[in-house]
Amino acid sequence: LAQVSWAGPFQQRGLFDFMLEDEASGIGPEDRIHEVLDLEPLGPVCPFRCQCHLRVVQCSDLGLDKVPKDLPPDTSLLDLQNNKITEIKDGDFKNLKNLHALILVNNKISKISPGAFTPLVKLERLYLSKNHLKELPEKMPKTLQELRVHENEITKVRKA
Repeated sequence: LAQVSWAGPFQQRGLFDFMLEDEASGIGPEDRIHEVLDLEPLGPVCPFRCQCHLRVVQCSDLGLDKVPKDLPPDTSLLDLQNNKITEIKDGDFKNLKNLHALILVNNKISKISPGAFTPLVKLERLYLSKNHLKELPEKMPKTLQELRVHENEITKVRKA
């Protein structure tokens, strides 16, 4: 059996070429665009330009001026050293209940909101060295075992 076919090779012309028109329903790609745009990720997404491996999120040396949003909730170690972060705000770490170590060394942090570390119920190591802090943050996690704050401008230590 020999059959001749005149079909040429597939040439993609646009992003939605994979969504062929459903001849039976008359629905084409333009009718389905909302289906593609409304898709939610299946799991945690690594913040843009950061590197994520297992439960370690590496966002160092990126010139960030604030803590990235939507960090994976299972993060155990978050490395934000060597950036340009100036402030740690309430809610920056709101979903990181499994965080054990937070590295904020060599930023430009001068202010930490009183409840910024409250959600970090498993935090054991907090590295805040080489910043512009004048006082230690309030409400440190009770689980904290190691705090590094050298090379700051600390003039005031609050009573625990």
